[in-house]
Formats: sequence, structure tokens, C-alpha cells
Amino acid sequence: MNKGTGEYQTITSWKNTEDPAPGPFMETIDPSGLHQFIFLWNNSKIYWTSGIWNGETFSSLPRMSAYHLYIPKFVDDDKRRYFTINLTDERYLARSVIHSSGQVQQWLWFDDATGWELYWEQPVSPCDVYSVCGAFGCKRITHLRCSYENSTSGEKDGFLPIPNVHLPADSKQRLGGKGAEECELACLKNCSRTAYAYESGCSIWSGDIRNLQSLSEGDNRAGTLYLRLAASDLPKKTDEMKSIRRIAVSAATAIVLSAIIALTLIFFRRRHGPSKSPEGPLVSYSYSDLQRITKNFTEKLGGGGFGSVFKGLLSDSDFVAVKRLEGVRQGEKEF
Repeated sequence: MNKGTGEYQTITSWKNTEDPAPGPFMETIDPSGLHQFIFLWNNSKIYWTSGIWNGETFSSLPRMSAYHLYIPKFVDDDKRRYFTINLTDERYLARSVIHSSGQVQQWLWFDDATGWELYWEQPVSPCDVYSVCGAFGCKRITHLRCSYENSTSGEKDGFLPIPNVHLPADSKQRLGGKGAEECELACLKNCSRTAYAYESGCSIWSGDIRNLQSLSEGDNRAGTLYLRLAASDLPKKTDEMKSIRRIAVSAATAIVLSAIIALTLIFFRRRHGPSKSPEGPLVSYSYSDLQRITKNFTEKLGGGGFGSVFKGLLSDSDFVAVKRLEGVRQGEKEF
């Protein structure tokens, strides 16, 4: 930092690993005058600090004094404020970069190495980088109604509970003296409010939700965030889903039973009943019916003009005589 001109030297990340345009992450010496470095997102939000220099190391890097590869030095005189490291072996090379992920990395090249080797990086956990996933990593499917008091359709916004998360510390408004239901109502009445939590008090967030972290179950830092969504995007309630499943199962069962009954009737009619009943006392039989009645024309009773006569037995146990015509060409088979 040049005290005469007020200029600061910074390290800025790439936009991504393929695009060298300036990204949202930056490292610089603390402009407040403290002997430390700060990491910034969007030149506004501090997401990591090195801690204060104590003459040998930064407080957030206690193992720095154990590094024997270089000698660190923090200088604050009348003209400048800066930090340097001098390698103890001139055969080594070092470089510091801020990755597009927001982590600051120090790389070393040893004399017998075949490439750069990562020496250390901060923050250690990528989840500690502010807004590394963007605005909650999602996009709305349906816009909020924002008409709580005047809505007549019943399609009001609701809230999706997201359990076991580390609640974001920024963009938060604390409202005292409110219970859980009052906290939900206060969030719902203002269209700019996007989420709330009730953890020993009411907290409400407006705008984008950033830096939300998923934690393991039982973590004492975990809370539940209630994210505001349009009614159509909310999961169906358990009772409603059960009713839908019951209706679907009942309908499917009725269809299957109807199909079984219909197939049974068709099969019965084909095996035991006449194929059709013309007007008057006469009954018409199909060729397959006559084959069944006469046992495929096996019991011949005699013959006469135009054909042979066979013995048959109807389903009601009545015996009949069936004459099969021969020499008549009005159809394929005639009786």
C-alpha cells in the first residue's frame, strides 16, 4: 500500500479457469490500517482474514512460523505498508495466486521438481469462500405472488423448510418479540423478503440467499431455513399425497376387475352359449359350437339326402341330431 498516493496492490482471481477476465474474488492488505490481509468477494464482502501480524506470523496461520522454506516480513513505515517473503534456498521459486474458486494458493517449484507443487491454500474449506455457489445455487421456477393480503385465489406463497444448514450471517434482519408464526407472517407480508428462521428469535432475509452451508445432522451450528416459494412449487402435503395414491389405486383396481369380468363373460359365452339368437323360436349355432356338441362329429346316426346325421348333446343335457350337408355349395360348411 502506497501511503503517499493511497494506492493498493491487489491479487484478483480469473472469472473462471478458462477466462482470464477479472473475477469476483480479491486479496489485499487491510485498508483499515490493521496489519493483516483480507479476502473480498465483489470488492465488498470480507470472507477471510489472515489475522493480525504478531512479528513472526499471522494469527490465523499459526503454523507459518514452522515453515522453513522462506522468511516472512511485514513492513509498515512512513511511505508504505507491505508484506514480503524471502526463500531460504535460491534454487526454489514461489508464486501466490487467487483461484477462480476464491481460495488463495501458494505454489513452490523445487530444483528437482517437474512442475509446480501446492504448498498451502486458504480458506482450507471451499465452503468458507463467500458466495462460491452464487445466489443459493438455484433459480425460481415460478415468480412469487407478493399479494398476501389481497389474494382471493388461495394460491399464496409458502415456505420450504431446509433443515441442518449453517444460516447465512448477512442480509439478515432480526425482529424481536415475535413467535414462530408471527415471524413467518412478517416474512410473507413483504415481497422483498425471501426466507426466515426462528432460532431463539426471528431472523428474516431479503434478496439473494448466499453462503448457505449444509451441515451434518446433530451439528450444534445447524438450523432450519424456511425458503419462500410460490404455492405451485411447494411439495404436496403428506395427507394430500396419500389421498391421491388411494384414488389412483382404487381406480386401477376397478379397471382390472372390470377387464376380468368382461373377459370371463366373453369366454363363457363362447364355450356355453349360442353365438346369436335370431328372431323366432330358432337358435343359430356356430361351427365351433356344433363341433363341441357332436364331439367333432364322431357319433354318426345315419345318412340321407344331402348329408350325414350325427348325435349331439346340448349344455342342458338334451340330445339332438345334427345333419351336416354335403354337396351343397351355398357356404363353406352347411347344416
